[in-house]
Amino acid sequence: MVPDWFEWLTWAFDKCSNSQKWMICESLWVLWTERNKLRSGIVSRKKEEE
Repeated sequence: MVPDWFEWLTWAFDKCSNSQKWMICESLWVLWTERNKLRSGIVSRKKEEE
């Protein structure tokens, strides 16, 4: 699975503008951060306040 994902990311970076590359990187960072929070049991304060 990782080689296919890496191949797609390489392809996307070759085809995208710099601003689109930044958007991809930022999106992946947010997704990875949220995934790690879920795996470690961290809940955001906004969800706790509701």
